[in-house]
Amino acid sequence: MPQDIAKYQGKFAEIDPQRPFNATYAAMITRMDTEIGRVLQALDRLQLTKQTIVVFLSDQGATFEPMNQGASAYHDSNRPFRGQKRTLWEGGIRVPAVVRWPAKVQPATRSNEVINTIDLMPTLLATAQIATDPAWHLDGVDLTPVWRGHGSLLPRTLFWEWRTECSFQLAAMRGNMKLVVTGQNPAELFNVEADPGERRSIIAEHQTLAAELQKELTTWLATEAGKPTCR
Repeated sequence: MPQDIAKYQGKFAEIDPQRPFNATYAAMITRMDTEIGRVLQALDRLQLTKQTIVVFLSDQGATFEPMNQGASAYHDSNRPFRGQKRTLWEGGIRVPAVVRWPAKVQPATRSNEVINTIDLMPTLLATAQIATDPAWHLDGVDLTPVWRGHGSLLPRTLFWEWRTECSFQLAAMRGNMKLVVTGQNPAELFNVEADPGERRSIIAEHQTLAAELQKELTTWLATEAGKPTCR
């Protein structure tokens, strides 16, 4: 909205003051925050807060595409991570998530567990006391024990694939260790906790783990119903 943009005009350098993309970007974030607040306030007003779980997260990291007009780069949106939307480095797939579940999730608590959006369906079904059907072959796990502070997730390997729009990148992650395959380049291995910018591959020091992750990734890819095409 124009009034949102007006709050930020003049606060950021702009290539064209008549087209304040950096101010607009900041205004969009503020507007999103305001509207989320309105939703939460509505739940409070309707006395639905105690029986409603609110989950807020992004589906990917910031974009640096042409339509963005350099605003993400100006605001350094993905710092300190490497990559962006449509890549499988941390800048493309690591995002914050916030959960509000009164009386179940304590306010201001934090978790460093590695979770995935595939976990949301089994988690929300569990909170609604709806049994999952094995025929669905769900990949995710129920996060409610972690949300409530009761223990940690069992060790597992998570997978990502981006083989569309003529791009090729694969990733497999176990704990803090992530294997990344980009195009026809040799696979790389990163400790994303010690090296969140994924600057230095440590595959030479962890060849056994890398081989295990590569094997699991190959097995996972074999379950695809169809092969991605370049279009």
